[in-house]
Amino acid sequence: MLPLPLSSHYEKIAAPTLIVCAPGGLLTGSDPIMLGEEGARLAAAIPNARLLTDGGANHYTILFDPDPGVLHQVKQFLSD
Repeated sequence: MLPLPLSSHYEKIAAPTLIVCAPGGLLTGSDPIMLGEEGARLAAAIPNARLLTDGGANHYTILFDPDPGVLHQVKQFLSD
């Protein structure tokens, strides 16, 4: 028997979830880890999930040089 895809478990996630999407890619604009559409689908599939997209960031800048607006939204999510 093949295991179920991870997506079959999304609806079971009970914790508030913040999906942070940096569609700028991993190193360049042409190698995104998660496309914006994928982030939206993921957020829609998980109950009580929010999507935060930083269109000008890649996965390094979102961690090491975050946009103040994004940082504010992450802090807001954590305090809710």
